[in-house]
Amino acid sequence: MKLYCILIILLGLFISARAQKGLIFQKPGKHGVTYETGEIITFNIKTHPYALTDQIMGFEDTLIVFRNYKISPREITYMWLDEKTKDWYFMKFKWSKLCFFVGGGYMLLNLINEGELTKEDAVFSGSLIAAGFITKAIIKPRVKIKGATRVQILR
Repeated sequence: MKLYCILIILLGLFISARAQKGLIFQKPGKHGVTYETGEIITFNIKTHPYALTDQIMGFEDTLIVFRNYKISPREITYMWLDEKTKDWYFMKFKWSKLCFFVGGGYMLLNLINEGELTKEDAVFSGSLIAAGFITKAIIKPRVKIKGATRVQILR
């Protein structure tokens, strides 16, 4: 019995010694992604119109500490996708590449098969390529923080 109590105490000490604060970015239906001290994140806040990219220096109570400033996770309005989160969206940010590929491929295959490019085919493939440029400009690789999509500090 004493041995079990000692093991439970040692296990509790080990777990509390290993516990670190972190920042979790969670989207409904997906597992959360944890960012720890030293990692770099890109985000937007309510008071700044441009994306901020900075290294997490630590955490204080309810604040994320960066090099020159501290912010609350509630101030974050958008999180930009990175290597950890890019798989959350299978097609959302691939439309531009798909349009470029299909438009260019259609034009190339038409030239190879028929030896010339008709006006209709040029308009069709050109429209797909233009759609690729438009989607690249409109769809940004970021996620709005609202509702169940949230950013929290893990304790």
